[in-house]
Amino acid sequence: MRTFTIYTVCMCFTFLANASEIREPKLDVLKSVTFTSIDDQVKTLGKLDFIIDLSASQDDVFELKLRRTKLSLQDGREVTAFGYHKEAGVIIGAVAPVSRVIITGEENDSILVQFYNTQNEIIAPSSKQIQLFDLDFKPLKFDYEPASQPKNVVMDVSLLIDVSGSMEAALQDVTHASREFLSELPSFTRCSVLTFGTEVTRLTEAKPNDRSSCPESLNTLNQGLSASGTTALHRVLYDTLEDNKSISSTLPKLTIVLTDGQDSQNPEITANQLIASKKDGNSKVLIFWAGSYDPSYLKGLADIESVSDQQVKQNLEAFFRSIGISINGLQTITLK
Repeated sequence: MRTFTIYTVCMCFTFLANASEIREPKLDVLKSVTFTSIDDQVKTLGKLDFIIDLSASQDDVFELKLRRTKLSLQDGREVTAFGYHKEAGVIIGAVAPVSRVIITGEENDSILVQFYNTQNEIIAPSSKQIQLFDLDFKPLKFDYEPASQPKNVVMDVSLLIDVSGSMEAALQDVTHASREFLSELPSFTRCSVLTFGTEVTRLTEAKPNDRSSCPESLNTLNQGLSASGTTALHRVLYDTLEDNKSISSTLPKLTIVLTDGQDSQNPEITANQLIASKKDGNSKVLIFWAGSYDPSYLKGLADIESVSDQQVKQNLEAFFRSIGISINGLQTITLK
């Protein structure tokens, strides 16, 4: 809250013949005016290097119609940013400082959403800066507590770590960064951790309902990892994406891959098979390339690809940081 004090000076002139008298103002004449800025209530959660859009792709024709409809907040301010989700049947409109709205999905009667400003920072605006509408553009009643952790929500995150022989030089840094990443994720995340070299090894429970939260799952990396063998990248991706198909949650499932090369073990599992499995399981694939990278390889599978230079540790930490901010920046809005 910004407080501005305006001093009102009262100058009284009494004209007697050719003389005038100037009286100084008394203290009780001074007035104090307070201005409250809604923008000051916005909480910034962190700046991202890239945007992770967890929501499904939407209909451009509907978006065009939405842009032409002048939505407004309850106080009459015109909406300047919006996001929508057809499956959830909701539109979220917002005003500055919000510049982008991404609705992740609906889970347990709650709408999960991310708000961004013009600097690519995830923010938590006040409830007075947003409004919900149905798909017919009619206002909806809602409850929203800014920057509060989602309740009764589970987000599934799979971390796939390459432990093939070529990863030996980077594996210590990868293990350390992975532990830090898992420790900083919110408790509503549920983790599956797998390693892959020649074979795929599950370090956590296979059944989603038996998995621990991500902060609890970092214990699976306590013993460290050793590098050997070839790269069963297609197999670990396929197994994870198939696992995701069995999860009933309507939220997208994050599959994060840390690797330094292409598959050398399971060529029978094609990129098209992986893409189909990803779509059926409502998954998002994020790949960190710690080594060689071919933009045509696995084309159409990865939602985000981050390519490391010689500074694997710093690049991986930045990659994890953006993912962590995105997940921690989820806001919950409940329809009344």
